[in-house]
Amino acid sequence: MKEKQFQQQKICSFGVARVSSDKQAQEGESFDDQRDAISRFAEKKGWDNVCTFQFSLSGRTEVAELIKRIVDFLEKTPHKIKYCIFKKIDRITRAGTDGYSEIKIALEKYGVEIIDTYEIIQPERNTLEHLGFDYDWSHYSPTGTAILMEVNRAKDETRDILTRMIGQEISLVQQGYRVRQAPDGFKNETIYVNGKKKCIIVPNSPRCDYYLKIFELRVQGNLTDEEIVKHINAIGFKSRQKIIWNIHRNPIGKTEGTALTVKQLQRIVQRPVYAGFNYEKWTHYKLIKGQYDGIVSIDTFNRANRGKVFIKENNDKSYELIHNYSAIRQSSRNKNNPLFPFKWVCCDKCKKPFLASSPKGKSGEGFPVYHCGVKNNLSRNHKYYGIPKDVLDSNVEILLKSLEFNDEYLDVFEKVLINKYREREKEVVQDSSNINRNISNLQSEQVNLINQLINIESKIARKNIEERIERLEIDINKARSQRDEMEIKEHDIKSYIRSAKYLMEHPRELLIEPDDFNIQKALMNLVFDTMPTYSEIINGTPKLALIFKLSEQFKINKNLLVTLRGIEPRLQP
Repeated sequence: MKEKQFQQQKICSFGVARVSSDKQAQEGESFDDQRDAISRFAEKKGWDNVCTFQFSLSGRTEVAELIKRIVDFLEKTPHKIKYCIFKKIDRITRAGTDGYSEIKIALEKYGVEIIDTYEIIQPERNTLEHLGFDYDWSHYSPTGTAILMEVNRAKDETRDILTRMIGQEISLVQQGYRVRQAPDGFKNETIYVNGKKKCIIVPNSPRCDYYLKIFELRVQGNLTDEEIVKHINAIGFKSRQKIIWNIHRNPIGKTEGTALTVKQLQRIVQRPVYAGFNYEKWTHYKLIKGQYDGIVSIDTFNRANRGKVFIKENNDKSYELIHNYSAIRQSSRNKNNPLFPFKWVCCDKCKKPFLASSPKGKSGEGFPVYHCGVKNNLSRNHKYYGIPKDVLDSNVEILLKSLEFNDEYLDVFEKVLINKYREREKEVVQDSSNINRNISNLQSEQVNLINQLINIESKIARKNIEERIERLEIDINKARSQRDEMEIKEHDIKSYIRSAKYLMEHPRELLIEPDDFNIQKALMNLVFDTMPTYSEIINGTPKLALIFKLSEQFKINKNLLVTLRGIEPRLQP
């Protein structure tokens, strides 16, 4: 009986072992080291150490969370706790004297004193104890000055550690290396540079294939963003799963991947990392060419963004990211002015389509002119020059009128075009195969859920599984619908061939005298691989698209009457 009473009167304590991160627990001062030190200290003092908690919390920024968890324990424990033991002061906090005082005051409300195994923190003493009186001001810590010095030393040490670590990471990012988790579509890879370990990102197959497809479909320009999203989701895209952590920083599960949305698509294509650039706060939001290749080229990135953002290479080999690039152009009031039908012709200096206007002379008469070069304009930062409308129109018409084809070539063209479409059909078949594989995976997941449903009695669990089964069914139907839309039909090929033939037989009506300016511009994409500059028009060296490249080869091989009259050097009229 006496022994039991002695045990009840024994001083109780509990320990706190804290690390800043799970990585520190593995590589630095571990939980086991701290727990052992706390147990030995309590045993040496003859205290009953009720338990030792371990927390993975930042001692600099998560003081409030640490206090909350300790207070929750003190309110629920049946023991009368006298001491809270830490291995050393920097395990209590790294937030300086303010953080230490905050924890100390919170524990004092429960009659608990903080103490460390190094015994820098001594139990408080009462200067009036010998007289039998007790006041707030009569209590003091014999080592108060040493405690404050140690607390501030821990704070200074944190600053020094973060300065070294963050400073080095900032330097690496500005050199084009990677210091964080890789973006989706990439994975981190370690390399050695001059014997030092560095990190870069490399494409992560098959995740990178989704992002490459996004850019390719954006560049093609024949699908809306909504249609691109449907296509990408149909071939199996789901967002990267994320680990779910509990309050003790232990993994307890993973999130479900989600389908791509239009907003996510638009954010993805604007991220320079997919073109091989670092662009973030640590680069002062300047483009830094990465020590790695992107998933797409700079040209593909620019074409996919359609002027929303634009990567520009400067003469000094530096790069800059220009936002709303398409807005830096002529006012839209004359955008489709029929007086200037050939504004798709590009400037030789900046490679941008010509602007056009009719400035008035002294007589008040307007002089129509195509021109380029605007001061303080990022997209046309070169000296102004203009070409009279009659001159440019005449040269363009000579080029377009020279596109002539005979019947024999048209037959050959039809065969070649069908072969070209077969190549496209191969791509579609591959995408269709990916969609079928995705459908099969979704169906397998659905079957597994149905099997789980049979053995589950909980109404809540059954409801959750039923909802997941319904979502899978929706995804399956969407994928099937997208697969059906992708199929190439023979009559589609024949229809395209008829349209191309008509264009080749009637170039003047369709290209030179269109009823609709937008239709004319669209047809030019069929004629030219890239929109020609004025010099290319003059010299007869534009980059022609498939059907007109074929005509040149046909002429060489067959020596038939398939001429491109006017596509040779000639003088400007």
